Amino acid sequence: MLSAIIFILLFIAGCAAAFLIDASYGILLYIIEYFLHPPGRWWGQYLPDLRYAFSIGIITMISFLMRAKRYSESRVFDVPQSKWLILLGLVIVLTSPIAVDQIEHQNFMIIFIKYVALYFIIVKVIDTPQKLEKVVGVFLLGQFYLGWIIYDVGRTTEGRVERMGTADAKDANGLSAVLVVAVPLLIHYLITGKKWQKLCSLPAIAFVLNGLILINSRGAFLAVLVSMSYYLLLMLKAPSFPKFSKRQLLVGIAAGFLLFVYLADDIFWKRMSTITEEAEETERYTGRERIDFWFKTFDMLRDYPLGVGAMGYEKLSPQYLPRAALSPVTKTRAVHSTYFEVLSEYGYHGLIIFMAFLMSNIRYMRRLKKALIQKKLYEPYYLAIAIETGFVAHLIAAIFINRLYAEVLYWSSAFIATYGYIYLRKLNQPEYAEAGNIRT
Repeated sequence: MLSAIIFILLFIAGCAAAFLIDASYGILLYIIEYFLHPPGRWWGQYLPDLRYAFSIGIITMISFLMRAKRYSESRVFDVPQSKWLILLGLVIVLTSPIAVDQIEHQNFMIIFIKYVALYFIIVKVIDTPQKLEKVVGVFLLGQFYLGWIIYDVGRTTEGRVERMGTADAKDANGLSAVLVVAVPLLIHYLITGKKWQKLCSLPAIAFVLNGLILINSRGAFLAVLVSMSYYLLLMLKAPSFPKFSKRQLLVGIAAGFLLFVYLADDIFWKRMSTITEEAEETERYTGRERIDFWFKTFDMLRDYPLGVGAMGYEKLSPQYLPRAALSPVTKTRAVHSTYFEVLSEYGYHGLIIFMAFLMSNIRYMRRLKKALIQKKLYEPYYLAIAIETGFVAHLIAAIFINRLYAEVLYWSSAFIATYGYIYLRKLNQPEYAEAGNIRT
């Protein structure tokens, strides 16, 4: 009951602040609602039956339109990934007439359009380091909350964590793909943050890592392993400054590794051992069968060269996959890879545009990091590495699950676009001359 009261107070206060002060408060509230997700929590039964995310979105949009002149300096299309995102949305819209499941395609098309609108509002409204600091802080607080409830409830089904995530990440693998984004950001604050940031990051990283272990996702484990290796490589190549040394980095990474090993149990290691081995009889399908799901996409594309539309792979899976590979409940099967999801639903042209969207984010971050080094803004440079690594971690996790219609992917892209815009554009203006000294 207390959780319900706290949420409704946050909802009222956030809506009021968004309407009366600034649209950025609406974005903060939207992120809070995403992680708290009242319909999926036991305490949600005590709340009024409202579409909270939709209501927050409408209020944020109204606030944005009321203050449009305030945000006019932020030119979204100066950020390269914005154009690719719009083009991807256009492909989704144009695929509507040929989608094999018209109803599902329409539903997911609307969801994608909502994500595009949210991306544009974030990039327009979050236009100062202070605002971005709040957004990242609330995002990490939400990740801590997920870790906390996973710890509180524990494993629920077949040694994993199910039906405990967010609106678009209810299953174990989807939830883990959300959590992996937080790991490099929390490591960043734990190593280079202020004292209070380090104190807050320590329990947060413990609960997030514990959550990933209890979830038992092999894809998330690989995502953390590869992305943190990437993070370590970039940080070791980065220049030091008086408040940070490579020794601190290595000690921090080692401490995180030891914490992970301490938290991991036999159930976790047993499941991770099946990454390179045949799955046990209790597994629903082996890794080799998952690859078979991927390659059936090419058979599907021979019949539907322009793609099958949203959820089309699942709709047609009984025609292309053996009966034993289908779910005993739904009698269908997802492709289990975001990249093959895009390929099957929107064809080769859709995959090219999607990959261009992803790579434009990476190239934009490289451009930003180069500019930060030239300006000797080392602390923002380290955060840029952490944001980029979180994005990479999510992309690795997405190899093994469907995440095209998941919010965090577009949040991460918006964080990259916003961070790049602030430091590539606004720091050239006199009023932002001191902004480089702000840890965001």
